[in-house]
Amino acid sequence: MTLNKSIIRKLAVLLVGVLIFLTFFSNTLYSLNIPGVVVGLPATGVAARTFRAEGFVDFPSGVSLHTDNAGRINFAVGRGDAVSPGDVLFTLHEDPELLLERLIAEQGRLERILVNLSRATSDLAFEENRLLRMTQADFRPTTPLPPDLTRFDNEERRLDTEIERAEESYAVNRALYEAGAVPRVTVTQAAERLDGLRVSLQVNNEDRARVVQEHERAVNQAEETDRLTQEQQQRAFNEEQQASRHRIDGFRNTILLLEMDEQYVTNTLDRLYAQAEAGGLTTVYTQYYGVVREIPAGLESGANVERNRQVMRLGLLQEDSYTVTVHFPDSIGRPPDGADSTRSVRINIPGLDEYGLRGSILRTSAASGRTLAEVQFSTTANITGGERAVVIVEHFSEISGTMLPNSAIRRDLQGYYILLIEGERNTLMGYSFYVRQQRILVEEHGDRNSAIWAFPEIELPVIVFSDRPVEVGRRVRLVGDV
Repeated sequence: MTLNKSIIRKLAVLLVGVLIFLTFFSNTLYSLNIPGVVVGLPATGVAARTFRAEGFVDFPSGVSLHTDNAGRINFAVGRGDAVSPGDVLFTLHEDPELLLERLIAEQGRLERILVNLSRATSDLAFEENRLLRMTQADFRPTTPLPPDLTRFDNEERRLDTEIERAEESYAVNRALYEAGAVPRVTVTQAAERLDGLRVSLQVNNEDRARVVQEHERAVNQAEETDRLTQEQQQRAFNEEQQASRHRIDGFRNTILLLEMDEQYVTNTLDRLYAQAEAGGLTTVYTQYYGVVREIPAGLESGANVERNRQVMRLGLLQEDSYTVTVHFPDSIGRPPDGADSTRSVRINIPGLDEYGLRGSILRTSAASGRTLAEVQFSTTANITGGERAVVIVEHFSEISGTMLPNSAIRRDLQGYYILLIEGERNTLMGYSFYVRQQRILVEEHGDRNSAIWAFPEIELPVIVFSDRPVEVGRRVRLVGDV
């Protein structure tokens, strides 16, 4: 019996051990089947983007040289040669017959310029004298003559006399009527005649006043017409004066241009005569410090060139300063004129083993959805122009904010979001971690990190990497942090 109890006890312990082993083994198997994630917390910083582009080294400015006439050319320098003021660049031997034709043509051009100059000088003197003698036309007012009121005055005097007689006749007849010497009708006729004369006098005075009023109205209209006429004459006079001054300025400018043409043709003739004395040979010297940047392909010493042919381009040295023109994506943006403190520009020239040269973006412009940037840098290396250069631009955001790795930022139709993990205690398995989603705004993208804004603030670990797809609300396995 005791033996059986011992065996049963051992079997029970063994069974419990197997159950515990199976429990932890199954938990391990389950954990291996859920996504493993690496988490991190937001940090404060700025977003950075890197842009690379290739171009060719050139000089900040240059000058192209052309032939003044046709002839046989001989170069004294070649591509890549450094030149200084006074160095011979090339010589040009012109055909004597062509040189004679140019002399005749330039002499005729000078004669035409002198004729035009004389004509312009004469026109200027005439217009200046005309302006001095210019005066405004005499103005004569058009005030109407005063009205003739004689007939009204004569009629008034006549009526006054008639009224005096009618008043006397009326007084006599009234006295006779009261004495019974005349009938009443005689008195009535005398009163009616007196009233008629007084009405005639009133009508005469009204006609006189109407004539005077019409005259005053005519005078006012004439004065207004005179005023407008004077203003028009003054305006026309001012306009003519201004036009005369413009013509004078035009003649002066024409004379100045003709004098410049005269000087230019005179210098050309002097050069042609000197060239003729030298047998048609012209020597071209440089006035700059620079490098021979280009000689057109196929153009060699001894070749015949036509007039106004480009035969050489010089890159002008400016304190060991050079430029590279490159195309960047339009997302790099176009800053205002001047230095951009949010950028770091480096130039590598592999052919010269020059790396990490500091540069700056002089100017940018839009070009077919890309940004055409002119980058300037300085170096003491022996630059001849045309070397391949790699331009590396690091663009930093102007704002400092909450940063997350780009791998932690996800996107769907509603916008950007991140996945957080939150844990809860399990008595048998320790902590279990579950996925939760939070919406965010991306303020600026960078190559590796981006600036974001989130509300509420992020306090839980953010999933930066997962070895398989994760779903919101599901359990994950924490395998590391960054």
